[in-house]
Amino acid sequence: MAIPSGTRLGSYEVLAPLGAGGMGEVYRARDARLGREVAVKVLPAVLSEDDDRLKRFEREARSASALNHPNIVTIYEIGSFGEASYIAMELVDGTTLRELLAREGGALPTKEILRIAVQAAEGLAKAHASGIVHRDLKPDNVMVTHDGLVKILDFGLAKLTQPKDSGSGATQAPTVTGATEPGVVMGTVGYMSPEQATGKAVDFRSDQFSFGAILYEMATGRRAFARGSAPETLAAIIREEPEPIAMLNGKVPAPVRWIIERCLAKDPEERYASTKDLARDLASVRSHLSEATSAAESLTVSAPSHHRAWIPAVIAATVVVALGATAWSLRRPVWQNPLAGARFSRFTSWEGSELDASISSDGKFVAFLADHDGSFDAWVGHVGSGEFLNLTKARFPTLANTIVHNVGFSDDGAHVWFRIHSPDGKQHSVWLVPTIGGAPRVFLPNAVEAAWSPDHNRIVYYAPAAGDPIFIADRNGGNARKICADKPGIHQHYVTWSPDGRFIYFVRGIPPDEMDIWRVSSAGGVAERLTHHNSRVAYPRLLNDRTLIYTAMREDGSGSGLYAMDVERRIPHPVSAGLEEYVSVGTSADGQRLVATVANPVRDLWTVPITDHVADESSVSQFKLPTVRAAAPRFGRDYLLYLGSKGAADGLWKLKDGSETELWKGSEGGVVSAPAVSPDGTQICFVVRSEGRGRLHLMASDGTGVHRVAESLEVRGAPSWSPDGKWIAVAGSEGKANPLFKVPVDGGTPVRLVDGVSSVISNPVWSPDGRFILYSEGQGSATVRLQGITPDKRPFPLPDIWVGNTGDRYRFLPDGKSLVVTQGVLWLQNFSLLDLATGKQRQLTKLARQIVMRSFDVSPDGKQIVFDRYRQNSDLVLIDLRPR
Repeated sequence: MAIPSGTRLGSYEVLAPLGAGGMGEVYRARDARLGREVAVKVLPAVLSEDDDRLKRFEREARSASALNHPNIVTIYEIGSFGEASYIAMELVDGTTLRELLAREGGALPTKEILRIAVQAAEGLAKAHASGIVHRDLKPDNVMVTHDGLVKILDFGLAKLTQPKDSGSGATQAPTVTGATEPGVVMGTVGYMSPEQATGKAVDFRSDQFSFGAILYEMATGRRAFARGSAPETLAAIIREEPEPIAMLNGKVPAPVRWIIERCLAKDPEERYASTKDLARDLASVRSHLSEATSAAESLTVSAPSHHRAWIPAVIAATVVVALGATAWSLRRPVWQNPLAGARFSRFTSWEGSELDASISSDGKFVAFLADHDGSFDAWVGHVGSGEFLNLTKARFPTLANTIVHNVGFSDDGAHVWFRIHSPDGKQHSVWLVPTIGGAPRVFLPNAVEAAWSPDHNRIVYYAPAAGDPIFIADRNGGNARKICADKPGIHQHYVTWSPDGRFIYFVRGIPPDEMDIWRVSSAGGVAERLTHHNSRVAYPRLLNDRTLIYTAMREDGSGSGLYAMDVERRIPHPVSAGLEEYVSVGTSADGQRLVATVANPVRDLWTVPITDHVADESSVSQFKLPTVRAAAPRFGRDYLLYLGSKGAADGLWKLKDGSETELWKGSEGGVVSAPAVSPDGTQICFVVRSEGRGRLHLMASDGTGVHRVAESLEVRGAPSWSPDGKWIAVAGSEGKANPLFKVPVDGGTPVRLVDGVSSVISNPVWSPDGRFILYSEGQGSATVRLQGITPDKRPFPLPDIWVGNTGDRYRFLPDGKSLVVTQGVLWLQNFSLLDLATGKQRQLTKLARQIVMRSFDVSPDGKQIVFDRYRQNSDLVLIDLRPR
């Protein structure tokens, strides 16, 4: 019931109504004692009539009233008068953020977003440091005064986290409006965190999620989880990701998007460890963004024309980055480019590839893999001498693997360790060989990678088992104890120590293209996510206790670059430029000398016939194509599709009658897996990676009519069309599950076929007769098992078939009775024909080694295989941060 003007509530005289919400009505009032105007919120009768709830509310509100911060509305008094309970608070002369957004009619400028966000985050940080969680953050509760000051409202209605409150009542639930008809967004429901939406306990990180939803709306002009009803909105908050910001507003800088994405992480552990860190990140972006943008835009490097011509160019480009401060101003104390003033020098210039470089703790020796003598071997080189030694001499054919760390030094530099695995990829071991040469010996018989602690007393490694459990042992490998593991199918690679020995840093995810950097205490415990690239991330290395350097796919998908990050602030900064790819990085113990593998990769398409005899390299021929690189081929009825590029991210190309057409430009979003062609050849589906997520797209075969389908799904790997043309099979990610779906082409609701809760599902392929879908199921090893499921969710029996865990590894022959599969390690792959009824195999090829094949297809007549080949063409570069 409205309170008439002139009514007295204690010492406050009501002047006029200001507004109303789910937690009460607000009036402008005059404080008779102090002669000032205030805002008075009169609480709902349901709260005032419940003594227990009222007492609890008053206790929490009085605690909130102790907050003294310029970005929090001050509470003057909590009281009652007659049957009315009220809060008297600071009167803010301004507009709500909701009104501001409505007035703008869309996204706010980045400068305005940061001006508001920094102030709001600082207010939140103050409250959270005092143990108070707001629980009802929304644009309606953020006021902006006419002079630009931001104030957060309604902390008096928040739940105090300390002391713990065991009751349940109105103060424990955020405001919800009553509208439920289709098309109406549900008030505060759209800003709840997943833990609120599922009734779980909440802490300050719940406010971070709500704050992220507000930031998303400011950046895009859209609500992050807007649906037609409350249940649909809650379901979206719990299970779905919002549409990528870059697709809605390409003007939002990457650091701002990363901050928003981190706030909107479903798992509270993946948000900020403290809201103070969140506020600092926003303030840092605000301070440096304009300078960083202009510096980054000034960097251009043209593509080299020859393999060896790129080395001077990449060194020069990186020096420009170092001196010009690629992403942030070096004049600011908050972030400094670690490569500023560095000296770059070439360490190798051999033909072929040098991979996976590591540097000894004293910076005097470099260990690496190279195919200089024909096969990949472990080598060591002495810095400054030009002398190199082959340590393994072709004795270990499975030495090279592009998704793990393969070679490094012992703590004292006296030995080089290297990793090998069995031909089936299931057994791994770490060996040692003297740095000066000698007989190799087994060091850790059931381990992948190895790294010694800074104090020389311990070693970290992970085991080739489900979830890649990480172990810490004595320096000689004894008394191992597990400190960290994930679920089957999730991998943990590239383990390394922090310089102070407190943390183990590593890369976690689904290799190779869905990885991020995590860390865990060396004493064990819950791992903490540090980056949110969700891409090809590798080789985290610490220059000091705070500065992390690593390789990651560039945001535009054009290749892998060097990134650096302050591990406390956690904003990634690109620190390399040009088209060359940085594919590994290693550091000396003092962090002053680095060694990097820099590649100018070649990817192209080749073909080999399917015959009764084993085809060798003489039977292979190359496709002549116009693009810089080509990969992931797929046959249409009378054309060939492939992923290609002329310098940027991969787009989708079509080869027909000798003419090439670019159907989808990589500049609009990189295509990340092989496309799929409808049975009649008139439609194409493909996956575009945007903001670290794969999104399914459809188009006509001439490139027109592009649109997205199954927008709520995050798609992994290549899609596959059903023979009747009505469905598309895709593997995806949903929370902590990795299910298999069939997606209706007409835009209906996706149907889940396999849950994928205890494993990772990928690369579905529909059988030509439509009876079943073939897919791979990973449990954590280098190989995956093939499984079958019918379209109505019944298991389909198959022989026991295992293939490699990366790329396309199986395609049907047109009759559906046999599969062409690839087997062998990455550098030694060949094709075989597998009879699905008997499980018997027949070798089809015996091809040249040392060339990686990631994807292939079988021609419609079943007589030809077209496949891609990847050659890294890499060399090693030394980077001295402080010239010696």
